[in-house]
Formats: sequence, C-alpha cells, structure tokens
Amino acid sequence: MSISAPFDTQALDLREQTLENNAYRRVPLTTAQAQIALMAIPVRSKPEEEVHYYSTQVITVVEGLAQVVLRQPQMSANQRRIVPGPPQTYLVKCGETFVVPANTVHSLANVGDKTLRLWTVYAPPVHLPDRFDAADPEGLRVEDDEDYSA
Repeated sequence: MSISAPFDTQALDLREQTLENNAYRRVPLTTAQAQIALMAIPVRSKPEEEVHYYSTQVITVVEGLAQVVLRQPQMSANQRRIVPGPPQTYLVKCGETFVVPANTVHSLANVGDKTLRLWTVYAPPVHLPDRFDAADPEGLRVEDDEDYSA
C-alpha cells in the first residue's frame, strides 16, 4: 500500500517492510515535505554517482553493509563555479543512519556478503509517488523524477 499526500497519520514498521522488500526501489510513502523509499541492493552492485540537487537523503541500513562515497560541492580552482570535491568514503553498518546533504554527488554500494536492505527519507521528495523499480534502472541514475513536487 502506498500513501500520497494528504494522508491520515499512521505508524509504519519500516524495519519489517524493508526486510520483506526485494525490489531495488519501492516508494511506500510520499507527502508534500518528505518521502520514504525502501531499497534492496544486490551483492557486488556497481555504484554510479548521482545527485539530488534540492533534497537531503537520510539512509538507514536495516541489513548488510553499505559503502557511501560523498563528493561535497566546492569552488573550482578559478573560483568561477561549484564542482564536486574529492571523494570521502564511509562504511554504514546495520542499524546505522547516514545523511547525504542536498546537492552532494554521492554513490552507494553493497560491500557486504548479502543483499543490502535500507530505507531512505528524501526531504523534499525526489520520486513520483508509488515509484517501483524491480531492478536497478541502469542508465537512469540521474534522478529522473527530481522535478517532482507533491
């Protein structure tokens, strides 16, 4: 079941829903201000960089081990434009939460030995309500729903 704004307040068991999810991405909740997506990322996934220009992403790992690489925005050498900075690599374990600031180039890889299961909050939303991707939509790593607003 998916909920789109406006909606009645309800409790969601995100841990249980995430453990049961086998889709690469499933969006069970979207409001005007935030969105939740459940993800299942296979072992040895090939991370590709992406950026959410206007949305902060909060990632919580429920099962597995994630490697997050961030490239924070910085001024170019000639001080004329903002460019991605050098990579910073972080390991995020089961039960940990990681924040990717808006306008930060990033990638997420499964570096564990089982499917990486996580839920993520986007604020504001970046995907269309009810979005469902059975597998990683290769070649679509630029957020094609980025202009969506509830």
